[in-house]
Amino acid sequence: MRLILALTLVLTLATAVLAGGETHQIGPYIASFKMNTSTNYSAQVIKPVERPDVSMYGFVLKSNNTTAVSVSVNRFGNLTDATLEVGKALVYNYLVALGFDKNAMVRYIKIDGKDGFLVEGQNSNGDTMYRATYWLDSNKCVCGPVSVGRTDVIITSILPRDVTDGLLNSFHMQMTSQTSAYS
Repeated sequence: MRLILALTLVLTLATAVLAGGETHQIGPYIASFKMNTSTNYSAQVIKPVERPDVSMYGFVLKSNNTTAVSVSVNRFGNLTDATLEVGKALVYNYLVALGFDKNAMVRYIKIDGKDGFLVEGQNSNGDTMYRATYWLDSNKCVCGPVSVGRTDVIITSILPRDVTDGLLNSFHMQMTSQTSAYS
């Protein structure tokens, strides 16, 4: 079983490299994507935070000592409200609180083949921030018109819109272990 898992991991990494993309392992996840930019950047994996209620994994892409992109995976210990409308409101308010309230807007998008959303806004200096969110394991709940999940992915970027869109359109996240999303 471990041999199969190792071969799958090698093939996944090789496929991303051959496709001109890159991969980053963060905790039990592998993120792969293409960065369609000539900007030089370096990747830095963030030390995981593991608590009983949530485990947080992530990495940042830095350019000129500034974080250009951050990716965060949050694995909750219990099922959590994964309804996009709730998340959209929270992320929108987050950007507004940071001062990115000029021309702020939300659009629903597909990320990694899953439903998600992208919130964008500008600050008073004209800088734009993008924050996209989707759930790896969202399912409709029998309890009502909501979705539940355990693992969300948040991608924040200050790169130009075309570069950010390219990143989001090519983004893929997968678990490296045999752990079920609901175990």
